[in-house]
Amino acid sequence: MARRLFGASAVLLVSVLVAGTACTSPQNGRPSGVASPAVSTTSPSAHRGQARVTIFHATHFDGAWVLAGGQDFARRAALLRRLRAALPEPRNALVVGNGDDIDPGLGRGSYADYDFTVEHGPDVRGMYAFEAFNAIGLDAETYGFNELDWIDRLAPQLPNARFAMVSANVRDRATGQVFGAQYGALPWVIKEVAGVRFGITGAITAQGRAVPFVPTVEVVEPAQALTEQVPRMRAAGAEIIVVLSHLDTRTEAQRIARTVPGIDLILGTHIGEPLATPQRINATLLSVPDWGVGSFGDLDLTIRDGRIVDAELHQHTVDANEPPDPAVKRILDRYLPPAR
Repeated sequence: MARRLFGASAVLLVSVLVAGTACTSPQNGRPSGVASPAVSTTSPSAHRGQARVTIFHATHFDGAWVLAGGQDFARRAALLRRLRAALPEPRNALVVGNGDDIDPGLGRGSYADYDFTVEHGPDVRGMYAFEAFNAIGLDAETYGFNELDWIDRLAPQLPNARFAMVSANVRDRATGQVFGAQYGALPWVIKEVAGVRFGITGAITAQGRAVPFVPTVEVVEPAQALTEQVPRMRAAGAEIIVVLSHLDTRTEAQRIARTVPGIDLILGTHIGEPLATPQRINATLLSVPDWGVGSFGDLDLTIRDGRIVDAELHQHTVDANEPPDPAVKRILDRYLPPAR
């Protein structure tokens, strides 16, 4: 496995000014074995006035939750907690992933030049990821290729998640529903933050390696799938439409931004360079911070009357000397493969 390693950027703090966050999802705050999406119970009329919301993203760990240089998810969790706690209203934030995170066993990654290799611990059906993501308060995740590799065994573990697993285009061939619907996977979810209803879905590339590894899985062309799902999200009351992206930012994501109406944000990437600032294409913003367990970004949004009027991306790099989050460190220690 290979991935380009990008240089570190300065860490900036974000301010969020409007209080009052509520999240809606199925069955008392987490997905259950239902096929229908999570729908906000509030009025579909747009939020009036101004709100500021921060979205912490992306993940794309390539299965490596611990890096040989000292960066790991426990230190990332500690940094995330500090940044969120520094906000005037920490509830006015979302934490989301974009796939390529969950393997059967916890991975330890190392770099040699631009080559990236991952050693995995014992097969624990991804329980380290569910426990660690739950511990940081992840709101939503989507399927990447690491997840597709074993999705038939991963899906039955989804009831362990206190976050929504969403995908517009990873489908069950037999039913046409999102794969894993019977275990709680959703085509989309609505989260209300600072009085604004965010409709969150995910999409994986249909290019290149997107041939499913499990015969019962179908990867629908993402533009087609999003064209189907976005109006349903709007009809359910979503004001801001967010796509957790495992797409090619250089081509596919840009084409979707141009041709699929109604998408406000495309977050993260499968392939493509990080973007120092969000890229606007028609009415859609593409936000791609550096990714991997050692890096993430926060997108500081100003929303007025249900529309994004300003967006600023800040890049954060995890310091290998950052004191780790104790609870998350205990999780990693239980599942970490021995160093060779």
